Amino acid sequence: MKILQLIVFSLLSITLHAQTNITDSLFINKCLSLMNMENPQRKIAVLQEVKAYTIKGDEETLLKAANVLFYMGMPIESDSIYLATAQKYPNGNAAQTVEYSKIIKMEGNSSKVLATYNKWVKHFPDKGENKELYENARAHVAVTYAKERNYVQANKWLATIKDTQLVATTNIDIADLALNNNDTISAIASMETGIKIISSLSGDDFKEFRLRYLMKYADFLYHLKRYEQALTVISDAYSQAENKTAEQERLYANILLANNKSKEAMVLLSGLLKKGKGDEKLLVDLKNAYLKVNGNVSGYDAYIQPLIDSMKITSRAGLDLQMLDEKAPSFSLRVLNGNTVSLEDLKGKIVILDFWATWCGPCKASFPAMKSAMNRYAADSSVVFLFIDCMERVKDPSNMISNFLSKNEYPFKVLLDSESIVADQYGIKGIPNKIIIDKNGVIRFRIVGFEDGTDAAVEKLSAMIEQVRKG
Repeated sequence: MKILQLIVFSLLSITLHAQTNITDSLFINKCLSLMNMENPQRKIAVLQEVKAYTIKGDEETLLKAANVLFYMGMPIESDSIYLATAQKYPNGNAAQTVEYSKIIKMEGNSSKVLATYNKWVKHFPDKGENKELYENARAHVAVTYAKERNYVQANKWLATIKDTQLVATTNIDIADLALNNNDTISAIASMETGIKIISSLSGDDFKEFRLRYLMKYADFLYHLKRYEQALTVISDAYSQAENKTAEQERLYANILLANNKSKEAMVLLSGLLKKGKGDEKLLVDLKNAYLKVNGNVSGYDAYIQPLIDSMKITSRAGLDLQMLDEKAPSFSLRVLNGNTVSLEDLKGKIVILDFWATWCGPCKASFPAMKSAMNRYAADSSVVFLFIDCMERVKDPSNMISNFLSKNEYPFKVLLDSESIVADQYGIKGIPNKIIIDKNGVIRFRIVGFEDGTDAAVEKLSAMIEQVRKG
């Protein structure tokens, strides 16, 4: 229901924030105040407020309550209200959006997607309201046809969409699909159509949007081995970007290498390594660039060692000042496909808790580093890594978790916090969130989010573990 709720939240955000009456204002402020408390019973208190607020049972009030819950990180509770509202008002906005979400979530057979779309439109005719829903639904039909390599039908559906930005981004999505299917001609046609629209968007309001897709275009050209054209595109976009991401710098370096501009690539790759954005592939690319610039690898180790040392110093800086002194709440959770694990069982060990969810991109982006960290301490039985799945948007994510771990060969011990009770006890308000607990059961470090490269993340986590070991 994530897509459904995001859309409805955007549609009602003005109403929520406007707080046009005292009842709405008191309800929203009370819920926000409760969620900011450290009390593990705060969710129960919020649900009691929701029950009182929705006593009238009208659709508008129910939808406001559902979206407030979603905004506060309670998607399952939000969905429960939303679905109940759709059943109570089968011709209302909730029902319309629930049926729309079925279209958006459908994969595979275009005939089934089309039948579901037609049924939805018949029950909820397009009257010019909620245009975003109808436009997105038609875009999804177009993408479904593209997945079946029926680009003629995909383009026919794209022609029914009036939102030019949506036409552009959907064309680019279709281009990626076509490229993966080795349908190069269709891929190029779709990409060029999308980029032409995006390039025509002028003004500062569209700058970030435009540059993001120009970077995507450069990557597309790079994969087509159109290296000179890719360099032209990314050089222009890169020069305009104010806050360059590590991903953008890495792409620029790859394109520079492909154009035999090894010296320029070395500058970018060295900078990324020094800033802690490196990994094994970056080191390989940097060594190859060094070889091309210098004719041999003599002196390479001496060249990169200061960069690595700088990264380590930066990663370890100020750790003693960051140390916490919080009693770790006790817990006992079921292991995925296994028994239960309790914190009490791990007394005398350093415990790393990694709170995550299957839908969380940054969580999964941090996992190669976590795997490397686990490997570093594989022979040390005094260090334990536990991955706590929480804040899920489905009732039972077990199969998704198992498939994900198997596909990526992650040897993680995953604990299931299905109601996010332990997450609440640990004050987890956003993920990824990593917690390091010492042998006495005291929280010493918290790492929120993930922005480092693999090497820096492993170095930082290792430094924290060693700091905790010292006491």
